[in-house]
Amino acid sequence: MLSKAERTRNLILEKSAPIFNQLGYGDTSLSTICESAGLTKGAVYSNFKDKNELALEAFNFIVRQSIFPLSDQINSVRSPKVKLTVLFDYYRKYYKRTVELGGCPILNVGMDTTHQNSELRKRVTQVINKLILGVENIIIQGQTEGEFTVTVTANRYAKRIYSMIEGSIFTAIIQKDEAHIIEMMNYLDTMVQSELHQ
Repeated sequence: MLSKAERTRNLILEKSAPIFNQLGYGDTSLSTICESAGLTKGAVYSNFKDKNELALEAFNFIVRQSIFPLSDQINSVRSPKVKLTVLFDYYRKYYKRTVELGGCPILNVGMDTTHQNSELRKRVTQVINKLILGVENIIIQGQTEGEFTVTVTANRYAKRIYSMIEGSIFTAIIQKDEAHIIEMMNYLDTMVQSELHQ
């Protein structure tokens, strides 16, 4: 059971994460967060040393909410072919999640912090690299187990897949049309079938 301090910290993260995601680091004030959480600035500062730490932990929190379920779903299946199918199916439904979150946290926070918060930008880069590595490991597993051809470079192919996914998310959010994501996932299914499968 969580302590009162842990519950307060979680409340602050739960309330601040979508605010940072929607407004950006520079435009998010501590007053807005306090009002949303129904807490004083003292309560926030007793849990986070400054706005930078809060923004970083809020990003980690929102990534856990939006990306971690994907890891669980991928890890629940054995076949690399099925793992990629699970990946694409997850993103087919991702647009609705971005509406709830106020956008894709990787896109929002990554672009927002490029010129103003190097520590937070570094964390976004780490998350992107981890996602790419996850796809790369699936491809390597498929190559090792004979499901995928060994003629492709796993890292390069993983980067291509991730870039296509993130690009479709960006376009869908800007144009408010999830069809961009769905069409890209359909294309990736076809691409993987024709280029990766033995």
